[in-house]
Amino acid sequence: MKRLVFLIFFIFFFNGCLVDEPKVDISDIKIDGISEEKINLKLVLDVYNPNSFNVKVKYIEYNLYYDKNLFSSGYWEGEEKLLSNSNTYIPIAIFLEESHLIKIISLILKGKTQEIQNKITIEGKAVLNKFGKNFNYNFKWKYKDKKENQQEKKLEPDPIH
Repeated sequence: MKRLVFLIFFIFFFNGCLVDEPKVDISDIKIDGISEEKINLKLVLDVYNPNSFNVKVKYIEYNLYYDKNLFSSGYWEGEEKLLSNSNTYIPIAIFLEESHLIKIISLILKGKTQEIQNKITIEGKAVLNKFGKNFNYNFKWKYKDKKENQQEKKLEPDPIH
């Protein structure tokens, strides 16, 4: 009987059924450097691990879109431990070419920062590792979703009795 229970646990465990996908959000975007041809941004991913155990992130590849047009691509390679039931911040680099900068700057000068934010999307893939097995996780983040999620998190005060 013990062998049967162990076998069932082993099959489910290594099949990946026990690893919940992390939730990815953008914590911060900062200018990391400017040259004549491009701007370097540091984007900080806020990754929440909903599992009751630690998971390692081995690799992240991502694409930055503005208004459904590809603006930048990149990858992060390392080994970051996502602690159980907690948030981990992972900084990644994004490089924007001069042609894309002109469009963004012109919108900023016109006071259309909200328009910029609502049209930013980041899609990508992360490779997670738990107990020696890799799991691929695809993610998609929109600024609009972040704004809506922040509004959902607002708590209504309890009525006074």
